[in-house]
Amino acid sequence: MNTDTNRPTVYIGPTIIKYGLFKNRTFKGGIPYNYLSFKGLFNKCSLFNRLFVEPKDFGKAKININKKGTVENQAVAQIIEYVKKEAK
Repeated sequence: MNTDTNRPTVYIGPTIIKYGLFKNRTFKGGIPYNYLSFKGLFNKCSLFNRLFVEPKDFGKAKININKKGTVENQAVAQIIEYVKKEAK
């Protein structure tokens, strides 16, 4: 997880068009906590910030998304569950 606001981060989660989230989208300036369309997601999904990684950690994080029990895998499951509930 990138806590440095001067470094780029890459979103590794699923594409969710409603929020402007696209797999592998890069953000400069660290995790985009102040990005308006994401604010609610940070509040509702406690692991959402774990889907933003530094480029140097990208490969390992992408592998972990598919490994059950990893934080990345749990974060993806959490965001998908939230979006499905929201759509009802």
